[in-house]
Amino acid sequence: MFTKIISPIRAAKENPGSINITIQCGGIVVNPGDIIVGDDDGVVAVRRESAEEILEGALQREAKERKFRKLIDKKNVI
Repeated sequence: MFTKIISPIRAAKENPGSINITIQCGGIVVNPGDIIVGDDDGVVAVRRESAEEILEGALQREAKERKFRKLIDKKNVI
């Protein structure tokens, strides 16, 4: 569950809501097509036009962390 509170207000069926519109959530503007990723550590919104750059940075960081883990494992073995 990714929420700070539980709302006892039931959904209104008279107004089906809107899709493909810009919203603001937690002080962050989220546009249609943005990528939303969430896990136990939190939620991130990535602008569609920045997705490739963000992915490349994430892959580089993951590779760097993998190297550090290997170094740590080697030191613990000796």
